[in-house]
Amino acid sequence: MPTLESIREVDLRGLLNNQSLQRARRYIHRVVNPVRSGQSLSAEVRGSRLYRVDIETGSEGLQAHCSCPYDWGGYCKHIGAVLLKWIHNPQSFAVQEPGGEKADSNLQVVAVDMPPPQQPSEKPSWLSQSFEERQQVHRANLEQGLQELRLQDLRQLADRRRWRVKASRKAELAAQVAERMVQPDQVREAVSGLDENHRHVLRALVLLTGPLMPSPQDMRRAADLFGVPPKAPIGLYVRELCDLGLALPTEVFPDLHSGLAVVPPAILRQLPPLLQGVVPTYPELPSRPATDELRSARPFDLVQCANQLILLLEQTSYPRRPPQPRPHMERFMPELQRWDYVPEEVGHFPQKSRKDEFRLTVPAPAYRLPDEAIAQLAPIAGGAERLDFLFALLLASGVVLEGSPVTPWPEVKAAFMQRDLLGQWAVLARSYIHTTDWSSLWEILRDPAAPVALQRDPRYRHYQPQDLRKALFDLRQFVLHVLATLPDGQWVVLADLEKLLQKIWPYLPLPLPHSSTHPHLARPWSLVQAGGKGNRADAPAADWDHAQGALIRAIVGGPLHWLGLVELGLYRGELVAFRPLGLAELYRGRREIPAAIESAGRPAPSEIIGETLHTDGEHVSLPRAAFQPALHRLLAKIGRLAESVGDRLVYRLDPMAAYEAFEAGSTLDDLLAEWAETMPQDMPKAIQQRLSTWWSGYGRVRLYEDITVVEFADDYALAEMKAVTSLEDHLIAEISPRLVLIPPEAIAGLKAELERAGYTPQETDEI
Repeated sequence: MPTLESIREVDLRGLLNNQSLQRARRYIHRVVNPVRSGQSLSAEVRGSRLYRVDIETGSEGLQAHCSCPYDWGGYCKHIGAVLLKWIHNPQSFAVQEPGGEKADSNLQVVAVDMPPPQQPSEKPSWLSQSFEERQQVHRANLEQGLQELRLQDLRQLADRRRWRVKASRKAELAAQVAERMVQPDQVREAVSGLDENHRHVLRALVLLTGPLMPSPQDMRRAADLFGVPPKAPIGLYVRELCDLGLALPTEVFPDLHSGLAVVPPAILRQLPPLLQGVVPTYPELPSRPATDELRSARPFDLVQCANQLILLLEQTSYPRRPPQPRPHMERFMPELQRWDYVPEEVGHFPQKSRKDEFRLTVPAPAYRLPDEAIAQLAPIAGGAERLDFLFALLLASGVVLEGSPVTPWPEVKAAFMQRDLLGQWAVLARSYIHTTDWSSLWEILRDPAAPVALQRDPRYRHYQPQDLRKALFDLRQFVLHVLATLPDGQWVVLADLEKLLQKIWPYLPLPLPHSSTHPHLARPWSLVQAGGKGNRADAPAADWDHAQGALIRAIVGGPLHWLGLVELGLYRGELVAFRPLGLAELYRGRREIPAAIESAGRPAPSEIIGETLHTDGEHVSLPRAAFQPALHRLLAKIGRLAESVGDRLVYRLDPMAAYEAFEAGSTLDDLLAEWAETMPQDMPKAIQQRLSTWWSGYGRVRLYEDITVVEFADDYALAEMKAVTSLEDHLIAEISPRLVLIPPEAIAGLKAELERAGYTPQETDEI
């Protein structure tokens, strides 16, 4: 094994070609900031700009990486310059203690911390954009597409649909045509007038519309499944659908470079369930296949859990689970950077040779919260998986900020808590539809007995984790898109739907079969079976069931059921049938809150709450089923959630909670009035007496714990310090012109700022 002590100049001839070695000699004097740490070297080399060089010796030989863009058939001149400087003048390298630790596989790794919470510059879309504004965006996109058509084509479309339009300018004509194209009665009339073949082609076009546009070959294959004659001109049918205003050719959209046509979302929203009659449906749970368990939809259970989780996350500063430690060797291998990994695989990853044969497993990411937080909070959410899902929705909706420790975004959290249960449900449901940071595939892969694993091809160096997240998002969108073509309120046997999808969606990773004519084409990632066989178009049915089939079941039986959008029929714990309840309305954007959700069973009414609400002088206890945002807002102003186990919630009265409410502007009379309006019974005298005591003492005495006092020499220093330092950003209170309070964590930064400004602050632990 080579070491830094044993390497000689003759060894460089096997690492650098002659040209790079000759250039390296001329660059030795350009090496700056050289550092040795164990068996590693690092330095910067001045070229057209400053390049970073990292070198390490170990069991894999000498490994090196340079930030320069050049490739000379070996290591570059900058790496050669650093090595030559080490060989000829090792004393010029500063010595640094090696960092990092050993993973279980004896891989050298470096721990990584989560960044602190940071508030985004823009509010989440649900708060900044109304439902009507979102719909108007789709309408505007449709108008923009229509304006790319010829004026003659627009007039012919209007004439064919017998629309009276009056406009001389294309923009005005496009607006009038778009207005009629999206009217529900007009869409239904156009679809009902189609013959059987045109209806089948429309069905194929809608079903394949997704992240990638369907090619003519894809359309032909899908149309064959629905019964279109083999010699029928698919392209002509699609063109006639465009002439009817049910689709638009892809060439009118600058971002689309393939495919025949696309059904814009504004039109897709109004289409009937096109899989009705293709996939059998039943008004009642079918007897075949047999089911022994019915799981009804309970959308408000998830919302109630979200409210409780927000409250507990606010009361306790939980840390986030830190990212996976980074392997020390990734400095020399861009293929490893930013990816989660299996340590045993990375330890054997070849530096140069055999990379064409090597695949790296992408493990399921760890849950976002640490184990101790999961142990405390999972019972509330109904398990670790649902807890991670709920936490992901709170992050996606902006209620909780990214970073560690877990920190709510006060303004967004307040807006969320001000909504009723239906409004909160809409925020969480839309967050699931649009988030790229949670995938049901991860839950499949977390199972130790999972028959599949996700692997990536490291040769795709530019393929990043965010690209994989987007691909998994596209998979979910495709599944939801297909489910939204089913009739609402009707039972579907899962095997019937899978029978159709096995032919349309034969392999991963793409949700559409674009490359099914080239199944051996390399892809950035794929699912492989336990024996290492990739999921391919020609894979047996069992492979499809473990990949696409498992993903469909995980989406339907997990998030969609938790959100109350499907009911489930199971046999021996396995999903065999399901019934959509408002999924199409939500996913297509027809309604902010689907009718099925609005009519779902609500929590207990106030009179039932009154019968089961218990209070004493210290606690307020109520049934979990009675939890509503208004109750939370009131009880959070006077206490803390002490228990949330079983069927009851117990709040403990807390003077700090009341103090925060008083600071926010609430008075004692406000709290009494809010109790009378929210609770079905009068406030107990013991509670009223405690609140009165706290209110009478409010503003007289303030107690601060773990605080730092800053004392100035005169009455003018405070204003001067505010001008030259960030003191004002850290002020908790100004006791007098010479005395202020700041948090202890601000001391180091302020002291450094004062010293840079020419002051000599003194620090003491004595008062």
